Amino acid sequence: MSQLGRLMFFSTDPATQFITALATNAGANLALDIGQALGHRARGRLVTVSIRAVQNLIWEVYFWRTSDYNGAIGVGGYLGRAPFQVADGTQIAAAGLFHYQRAVDIPIASDDNTGRIFMTLVNRSALSAGGANQIKIELGIDPTHGG
Repeated sequence: MSQLGRLMFFSTDPATQFITALATNAGANLALDIGQALGHRARGRLVTVSIRAVQNLIWEVYFWRTSDYNGAIGVGGYLGRAPFQVADGTQIAAAGLFHYQRAVDIPIASDDNTGRIFMTLVNRSALSAGGANQIKIELGIDPTHGG
């Protein structure tokens, strides 16, 4: 049984996930496995989305209930999104990675009972982005307030 307010953190692997170069307005999909911690329905409430990236760009992260992602209306189960602007990206001592963080309130659940949360990372900048070890996304999920 989870404690009220306890956050669990889940991260993408920058060496193997979101490694495809993204042109302007292009997106990459990912099914992030969180079922071992949250069960096959992956229920909880997403409360923070953090990005660490090599480039300071405009990002959006979309969340879905199924692997249909941005499919037909009535399919795909859109849950919400976390937008990040260039001004949101900060560095320590004006060097190194850019850090972004956004507080959100998105109830999550996996409709296909696989324990996965389906995400789309979109590059909204005029520059191309991506490649191995270029971006990492971390999700803070409160498992006590399932969707």
